[in-house]
Amino acid sequence: MTLLIVISACKPESPKATDVDDGIISTRIFLSAGEIYPIFNNLNVPTFFNIGKVNDLTSKNLNVLILGEKKSKGVKLSVHPIALLSFNQDTVHYKYIISVDPSNKKINHEYNSFLLNDHEMQSTIESWFKSQCNNCTEFNWTNSYKALLEIN
Repeated sequence: MTLLIVISACKPESPKATDVDDGIISTRIFLSAGEIYPIFNNLNVPTFFNIGKVNDLTSKNLNVLILGEKKSKGVKLSVHPIALLSFNQDTVHYKYIISVDPSNKKINHEYNSFLLNDHEMQSTIESWFKSQCNNCTEFNWTNSYKALLEIN
């Protein structure tokens, strides 16, 4: 018995876990997936995405639409932007940074891959906003570079 303890104590140190860079935009969730978005509640269809605010104090109160599993309100999450969605509702111009929960491996984390391979997701997001807002127009998708410019 003593020999086993000594042998296990002499084995090489196990590799340490490395920090994982979850993302470059720090957000705080204010609307969890499955809840009604008060701004867009024409049909009272719950969201299938989380919505957070950029935690950077210099930002312009930007919303981040986070695709992935439901997260609790108030949770801090660090994400990578993959696109920027903008549209108009009458005279109001809305912008949403589209991102993916870093733990979600099903959705592409790069704009070109997202644009080509996840076209259904793009259409579904647009359709959700169009159904909730009859007078929303001029939907425009741009790449992650444009999303990062919105923050800075």
